[in-house]
Amino acid sequence: MGIFRLAFRNLFRNKRRTYITMVSIALSVALTSFMRFLTFGTHQENIDQVVELTTGYLQVAAYGWVESRRRLDRAVDYTDDLEKKLNHPDVQAISPRIASGGLVAREEHSAFVQVQGGEPEKEKQVSTLHTRIVQGRYLEENFEPEENDEGVLVYQAIIGKRLADNLEADVGSILSIVGSRFDGSTGAALVRVQGIIKTGNPELDGNYLWTDLRTARELFAPGNPEQGIVRYTSIVLGTSNPLVAEDVYDDLSDKFPVPETELPPEYAKTYDPVVLYWDELNQDLVQYLLLDQIGNEITLAFLILIMASGVMTTVEMSLHERKREFGILMAIGTRGSHLIRVVMLEVFLLLVWGAIPGLLIGMGFGYYLELNPVILGGELGEAIQEMGSVVTIRAIVSFQETYIALLTLILPSLALSFLAIRKIPRLNPVEVIGTL
Repeated sequence: MGIFRLAFRNLFRNKRRTYITMVSIALSVALTSFMRFLTFGTHQENIDQVVELTTGYLQVAAYGWVESRRRLDRAVDYTDDLEKKLNHPDVQAISPRIASGGLVAREEHSAFVQVQGGEPEKEKQVSTLHTRIVQGRYLEENFEPEENDEGVLVYQAIIGKRLADNLEADVGSILSIVGSRFDGSTGAALVRVQGIIKTGNPELDGNYLWTDLRTARELFAPGNPEQGIVRYTSIVLGTSNPLVAEDVYDDLSDKFPVPETELPPEYAKTYDPVVLYWDELNQDLVQYLLLDQIGNEITLAFLILIMASGVMTTVEMSLHERKREFGILMAIGTRGSHLIRVVMLEVFLLLVWGAIPGLLIGMGFGYYLELNPVILGGELGEAIQEMGSVVTIRAIVSFQETYIALLTLILPSLALSFLAIRKIPRLNPVEVIGTL
């Protein structure tokens, strides 16, 4: 307690300087913590948008399917054994999918798209796609195709707003799709546009076509259900929230071990099913978030260095004013290491007393933006969507981000302050007392 009282008393010898330094620390902590909460929330918003609209948080697919760029020939066999392994108390929905590339055309317009087929009602449990319909309606369950005037069956599909504009299609328009089947032959199908969606994601709105499993089987023929051969490119597992999905992933990883092969996954001769988490399914998104995080860390690094330099300057000024005091103390036998501990405690107390109100301010703004997210609209919102980012500005107050913010601020300040303090034992008491 003696060293604590001494450090406390020394801090307030110059109250004005101490208060100014504490305000500087508080503002730095508030800004740093808030920026981390905002970055975390924005990144989570990006993840939610992409994952909930496309892959889901969990999928089961054949080994090497992702590495082969989701080739149709690496579809997984849906067997009774696989179905039993997928049973998990936290899995609320199992939605098999058949997806591959295809050429879609309407009159003189055409585009290469990713065709994704699934069971409409099950897809509602693993995807939020059905909430983005802006024209028409969502896919029908148990849809029965109708014959056109030429006797060709017409199936159902929904497309993105940008693709509809490119094809000059509207609700009710007939589109023709051509794709390569599992055995290498050519598959074709006609679909009627049931609905048009707008997700705000340029890739989804311009390069995707969604349909049901019946249409996808007709187009790509990955298996032969009549002979008991059922194949899907992947199987999406729905859970109540992302945290539960992570636990399910850990559990299912034991049931679906990754095969050990000499060849790369995309060329492996084994097609054993493996469980995939969202980051493995969305490598482009992971890279984007990583680059954005690096940019934010660089910005925060400058702020941290400025604050740490300010603390070091305060310590330097204090040491200069107290050289005579240190010289007298050392002359009567006080060890230099003891003086270092006292001054370092002063710095630590200064940081703590400045960081606490700063953290409260940062968390206050963070909680406000978490409960009241800002949605950008107008031309600015459209421009941001064109760049593939989200228009919702939301912060998430996270314990992990909180202690990272504190450590990245306090540790550099302590380190720079120690560089200034370590010269105390080298003071010559006779020279210091005699010259000051």
